[in-house]
Amino acid sequence: MRLSSHSDLAVRLFLYLDAQEDKERRVLTPELCQVLDTKRSTVNETTSSLAKVGLLDTRSGKYGGIILSRPISDILVSEVISICEQRSGWQFAQCDNPAGCDCYMKGHCAVQPMYQQALHEFIRIFDKFCLADLQTDVNVKVARRAAEKYISGNGLVSGDLERYSKRRKENRSLTDAS
Repeated sequence: MRLSSHSDLAVRLFLYLDAQEDKERRVLTPELCQVLDTKRSTVNETTSSLAKVGLLDTRSGKYGGIILSRPISDILVSEVISICEQRSGWQFAQCDNPAGCDCYMKGHCAVQPMYQQALHEFIRIFDKFCLADLQTDVNVKVARRAAEKYISGNGLVSGDLERYSKRRKENRSLTDAS
């Protein structure tokens, strides 16, 4: 069984968002693309799927970005993977896609039930872990360094995440007061 790149990206994305020092800082898509080394379309597709089911809060516009909707300790790895793998239809073997199956056993397959059982066992393993089980101190440190590098490299604020977050909050307050 091979997971799609969306599943891998989603798990890494959750860990990156959780590692942010300011949990209210909305992370921008270009930042995710850079630190997760992936294309904008892939990030957009993945975050859109996760936002539709309420795992992420995404907003567009001047004060837009992406944040967690709930703590990663409340999110099972199996939940994330199931959402992302639905896009590909959990294809374990050729016969999982009847339209693309040219096998001589099509419609009479004795192998398919075994594959389905293997798939269920595969998923059960991910039921044992929440995303917080995967977060480490080293990952948090590396993620924060990557965030600071992105922010300082793009001239948003000269490397100071606290000032950046404070300025965004102040701007939001001014906008909300209007």
